[in-house]
Amino acid sequence: MPSEPKRKLVAIMFTDMVGYTSLMQKDEVKARKLIQRQREIMKPLIEKHSGTILQYVGDGTFITFDSAIEAVNCGYEIQNQFKSDKDLSLRIGIHIGDVVIDGDEVYGDGVNVASRLEPVAEPGGVCISEKVHDEIQNQPEIETVFLGEKLLKNVEHSIKIYCLTGKDLIVSKPFEEKQITPIESQELVSAEANTKPASKRLFPWAAGAAALLILFFARGWFTGESSIQDVVADENSIAVLFIENMADPSDENRNAEMVKMLLTTDLTQAKSLRVIGTQRLYDIAKQKHSGDSKLIDRSNATEIAKEARARWMLTGSFTAVGSNIILTTEIQNVKDGRILEAQRATGSDLFELVDILSREVKNALGVINVSGEIDNPVKEITTSSVEAYQYYLEGLELINEVNFSKSIEMFDKALAIDSTFTQALYEKAVAWWWERKPDPISMVRKLDPYIDDLPDKERMLIQGLDAILKYENQSSLLIFTSLVEKYPDDKQAHYSLGEVYYHYPADLLQALAAFESAIELDPGFLLAYFHVFDIYYQRGLLDRGIIEALKLQKRFPDKANGYFELVRLYSAKGEFKTAVDWVNKGLAVQPNSYDLISNLAYTYQRMGYYSKAEETLNLVNGLNVSEYDLYRAKARIIGLYELQGRYQVSLELRVILYELSKGFRADIQAGALSQLAYLKFITGDTDDALKDAETAIKYSSNNPFPYITLGRIHAENGNPAGVSNTIDLIRNKNDPKEFEAVMNTVISYLNFERYVLKKEFNSAVEEYKKLKIIKYIYDTYLYKNAMVHLNMNNYESAISTASEMLKPSISPRAHGYVYPRASYIQGMAYEAQNKTSLAIESYEKLLDIWKDADEEIPERKDTIKRLAALKQGS
Repeated sequence: MPSEPKRKLVAIMFTDMVGYTSLMQKDEVKARKLIQRQREIMKPLIEKHSGTILQYVGDGTFITFDSAIEAVNCGYEIQNQFKSDKDLSLRIGIHIGDVVIDGDEVYGDGVNVASRLEPVAEPGGVCISEKVHDEIQNQPEIETVFLGEKLLKNVEHSIKIYCLTGKDLIVSKPFEEKQITPIESQELVSAEANTKPASKRLFPWAAGAAALLILFFARGWFTGESSIQDVVADENSIAVLFIENMADPSDENRNAEMVKMLLTTDLTQAKSLRVIGTQRLYDIAKQKHSGDSKLIDRSNATEIAKEARARWMLTGSFTAVGSNIILTTEIQNVKDGRILEAQRATGSDLFELVDILSREVKNALGVINVSGEIDNPVKEITTSSVEAYQYYLEGLELINEVNFSKSIEMFDKALAIDSTFTQALYEKAVAWWWERKPDPISMVRKLDPYIDDLPDKERMLIQGLDAILKYENQSSLLIFTSLVEKYPDDKQAHYSLGEVYYHYPADLLQALAAFESAIELDPGFLLAYFHVFDIYYQRGLLDRGIIEALKLQKRFPDKANGYFELVRLYSAKGEFKTAVDWVNKGLAVQPNSYDLISNLAYTYQRMGYYSKAEETLNLVNGLNVSEYDLYRAKARIIGLYELQGRYQVSLELRVILYELSKGFRADIQAGALSQLAYLKFITGDTDDALKDAETAIKYSSNNPFPYITLGRIHAENGNPAGVSNTIDLIRNKNDPKEFEAVMNTVISYLNFERYVLKKEFNSAVEEYKKLKIIKYIYDTYLYKNAMVHLNMNNYESAISTASEMLKPSISPRAHGYVYPRASYIQGMAYEAQNKTSLAIESYEKLLDIWKDADEEIPERKDTIKRLAALKQGS
């Protein structure tokens, strides 16, 4: 069982390199070299003061000390070391707090406070909390200045903050109350300070950009009408809050919703006007008015506009008289409620009316076109069909509910009416990708003729998705980093950045920060929760995950998501009865949930109830689920057969599964063919297995698993040259930076295999430790690592590794391979130690699992032989 989390009071330091994001965009090679140099300089200084580096977070460092004095003295030395280096400038924050130590992770309020203190420091400076100040105030050589009291993001109470002085440190200015001026609204500025997402630490220059905007408006460079003298300090902004359907208040055909979204899209073309997106407004409404059937109306519109930091709010009405449509809108000052101007348009073409109103709104706000700005009719950047737009809106609702297959149907209906509807094309590409459909890039290619005419955000989202689909890591990272900088309140931008960090650099902490920022903007953003819990699961943070899953289940008692996460987390802890209880609760509200059914089956598998697990997976065939879910259920059943050593049956089914995989995208095909290749190898067809593994690489050259399979076959076939050639295939890829962290893990695995072949077992053990970045790989090769310990006569280490192979937290993809072989390892280790009864017990356990197994499995044959000899000898 995993060890219980421990609490500890420590001094926590966060450091952050100034200007790193900007430098990465200009000169990535230089940025990487600077990070490396920074770490090399800091490491001995931290060790000198008995500090512990817990994590490198991008360009930052997370460090703990047992003493506040040591942390402060270390901060002095670090800043003095860098003061003469013009390329390296750091901010440092230090706090004392009670933190939770859970395996490799450290978290808690103390960590949060320290991370929020760091951005308060000036470049070259160190900011500390009141708790640290209290610990060091009797040290005459340490000088401080009180900056004031500040409410930090995600910290419930304000914090008294001090700055270290002396020894050439850069000192922050004391906090001052903002003065109300004609160009700044105290109320809205304070709201802005309280709503920036947690990921702002990634972008230290954002405050400077805001300051430039303040200067822009203050000096009168804004070319608006005289009526706009008190614009919000950072920018001219508007929220299109609601359009009332006077003819049909229920708005069953979504006509009012369509007008609102078209107006928002049309106004977004103006670069000098910040238009708060419809989704952001709904997200705020959901947080403030959870459970209301009508999220935004006259009763809450002003409150939502303030939360969105809008200077102006736009509301209106929609009605029809015969063939004529009448649209009216009015612009209202959010701060004082006064009406700036009203607009009215009448005609038969809804899209032309929206253009008329949009022009009048921009005129009323004094917005003029700037050089290079796009100002196309709204039907050119959306569609000219009301019916197509209605299907599009229905598809959006479904995709937000994570119902990708149904959303694709709606987008297809929209595109059947208007094949040039770019927003529907983009959303279909996203849903197509999530549904693992083949060639989602082809969807994006259909957008190429129109992309230059789209607003910035839409264009960047498309370019970012295109880069993700092509596995262009650096490009996608830069695009979504820039998108988050430009649109910090856009949850989709944060979520997409998290996807890049999760899959491509495999930086789970950065991914977690981005996903949590998306959830902070919209706690109902179910898509973002998927990988958050994946990270908890992969890093062994099961208790922390359960706490968050309980919150999710309570927030959405009628959806399967929270129940599903609770099932897999409790099951991974070995608390199977609790897991089954949560399955039953979840199925009561979502009887067609594949995730609940499949995790119930895996719970039974962990418990050793293999027939019951198979019966449960077969239930999926009767559910209303997607094709991909049906595919996954078949793959899980095959995994059950392989756990039981029934490889010949599995081989036949894997051939069928591979054919089914051709209905999905290339990396799914590559994975299916890789698994088929290895199964062919262990059932005796080496030549065909090698051909299949090489073909799988051609299907998806950036998928790590075909390389693993190819190297594994060469290694187990006793061919070190083949393993070396596989490493060369990775290193000679066109762009070695793509998938760098993941592929380095694959190379570590292949090096592990080479060391084993050369019987350099100590080196093999060290190389194995580098595999943790991908849980599936690490778990699968526990078996070979245990065999290495046996070859080194490290029997206790072998038994310990076998115990890890038996844990319920093993990755589902690795479980079928390592679980039975754990008993084989234990049997051999006990046998070598002359613990005959324990060895016999272990061998019999393996043969019980493999009672229906193929007779030719080498481990099975060896087990039968060893068991017979032990029983005869005893």
